[in-house]
Amino acid sequence: MTGACIAIIVGTPASGGGGGGSITVSVSPYIVSKTRSGIGTITTPAATATPSGGTGPYTYAWSLMTGDTFTVDSPTASSTTFTAFLGDGLNKNAIYKVIVTDSAAATGTGYVLVGGYSTSTSSGTGNQL
Repeated sequence: MTGACIAIIVGTPASGGGGGGSITVSVSPYIVSKTRSGIGTITTPAATATPSGGTGPYTYAWSLMTGDTFTVDSPTASSTTFTAFLGDGLNKNAIYKVIVTDSAAATGTGYVLVGGYSTSTSSGTGNQL
C-alpha cells in the first residue's frame, strides 16, 4: 500500500432525541484490517462501539459511510467484524459508521476505518513472446 493520509473522527456527540441526554460513541479499535495472500475472503478483527451518556438500553446500526463495500457481519450488535472477497493483489478500504440510539431516542455516531489487502501470488513472468 502506498502512503495515504486519512482523518477519522472517533466519536461525535448526540443529536436530537426525546430524552435530552448526550451520547458519545467511541469505536475500538478505530482501524480494523486483514491481509491475505492471493484470492479469497477476509474477515477483519472485531470493532466495538462503546456509548457513554444517554439512557440504556442502546441499539446499534452499522453502515457504509464511504469507500468499498464489506459485509457487516453483525449490523445491529455493539461489536462486529467485516468480511470481503478480494481478488489477487486487490485492496479494499472504507469508512463505516455506527449510529447508537438510546431508550430516549438520543443518538450518537462513531466511525471505523476498514481495510482488506491481498498480496499478489503471481510471479509477474506470465506468457512472454
